[in-house]
Order: sequence, then C-alpha cells, then structure tokens
Amino acid sequence: MKILGVSRAQRYSPNSVERDAAIFKIVCANLLASGAEVAVVDEDELRNADGYEAIFSMARDNRVQNVLYQQEKMGVFVLNSPSSLRNLRRSSLLSLPGELRDRVAPMQLASQPVCSRQFPLWWKRDVPAVAQDDVRMLHTLAELSPAMQTDAAILMGHVDGVLLKCYGVVGTDFFSVHTSVFHKFGSEDSPRVPEPSRTVEPTLSTVEPTLRVFCDAVARSLGVSVYGADVVCRPEGSFSLIDFNDWPSFAACRDEAAHAISNLILNNSSMQ
Repeated sequence: MKILGVSRAQRYSPNSVERDAAIFKIVCANLLASGAEVAVVDEDELRNADGYEAIFSMARDNRVQNVLYQQEKMGVFVLNSPSSLRNLRRSSLLSLPGELRDRVAPMQLASQPVCSRQFPLWWKRDVPAVAQDDVRMLHTLAELSPAMQTDAAILMGHVDGVLLKCYGVVGTDFFSVHTSVFHKFGSEDSPRVPEPSRTVEPTLSTVEPTLRVFCDAVARSLGVSVYGADVVCRPEGSFSLIDFNDWPSFAACRDEAAHAISNLILNNSSMQ
C-alpha cells in the first residue's frame, strides 16, 4: 500500500512549526508500523501526486490543493478533502445551515458597515492564520481603518466565557476537549482585552456530548474531516463557535489524534 504524506510549509504554521511537524511525523510512523509504504514531501516541493492509494495532507497552498484535487477526482482518498479546502475561509462559517450558524459568534464581512455599539470586535483575516497580526482586537471605529475594511477579512463579536479547544476526526471515535486561555495571539499581555468570566465554569463532561455533535456537524458541512474548533462556553453551558481550522497540531492530545487519523487513512485506502 503506497501512501503520500504532504507536510505543511512553515509559513502556514505561525508559532506552531514544531507542533505541526510532530503530529505529521506520528501519523507517518503509525502508517509505517501498519506495513504501508509512506512517501513524504513538503507542500512547497509537491508537483504531482500520481501513483498513490491514499494521500494525507496538512497543506494550505491553493496550488497544492489543486494538484490533490485532481487525484481526488480520480478516486484517490485524500485527507483533508482538497475539494473543500480550496474554498475554506473563516467566512465559510456564514454559510453554515441555520441550526449550526445560530451557534457561531456574531460575525460579518469587514467590508460591511459597523456601528460603535458592536465593539469590542475581533478582526480576523479571512484565511487560516499565517502571522500574529492576522487576528486583532478592536475597541473603536477609529481602529477599523479603511485598509482593514476589506472582503478578505471578517469581524466577529467578542464573546465572554471560557475558551474550549475542541479536536476531532470525523468518521472515528476520537473527540477531545480542553480548556485554554481565552485569547490566542498573546493578548493576555494587553490590559484592554476583557477578561473572561470564570465565576461558574461548566464541567467538560456536561458540555462535551453536545459539543461533539455540533463540531462534527460543522466539520461535515464544511467537508473537513480532521479539524480543530475554538468554542467559547458561557457559565450556564451555552456556547459560541469563534474559529474552525483544518488539521491543527493536536498538541494536547497528539497521540490519540494521530491514531485516529492513521486508522481513517488505512480504512479508506483499503477500500480503493
């Protein structure tokens, strides 16, 4: 069984180069231990992907997604699906079905009008993050400069609560939830960022079953099997989705995630 692994270029791993490399290496090791023949290539070096029974890829570059899409069209199992990743943006959350969209934090395109009562807001570039300033917190209209009012970004309302990092692999038994600091890009150093309310924290065992159903449904709707989701949970147990990512580093649950991913690859490649 010949399997190709495509690793993520470092520019698509802001602050996560080693962690992204680690999950990729463990998946490769698991596949090799199963008896598969595994070839690996960095996404910047990939030119064609002919001759493989399955492909697993952490790539983000559109050129690479187009190469892998041709293999997918020919019936090769590709994880994650390039037909979905070619169009995946943060704004994709706006097109989720109603019952899922209702649990996304208030968001809009940055090019749309904003009123002062909506602040604070999060400005997020409408692509997977590649730099620290791809996510910024805004407190006033003056901070939303014309250069930031673009279709290539979204604005999301600030949601107070406890950040839960959710990790899943659709089609397997794997799902994992972990608490984390509320703001992702070093904003714990900023005194102007509202502190999350931690007066009453719902237990993970209480919210996990609902989160799993919800996150898997979002992943299926977006066509992404290996995913990470950032969810803010309020004290009474309600929650809002604030971000969704294809193939995160799974730093908090790496071995379990790699086991699920490699089994998913093997189960699907054996069906080709």
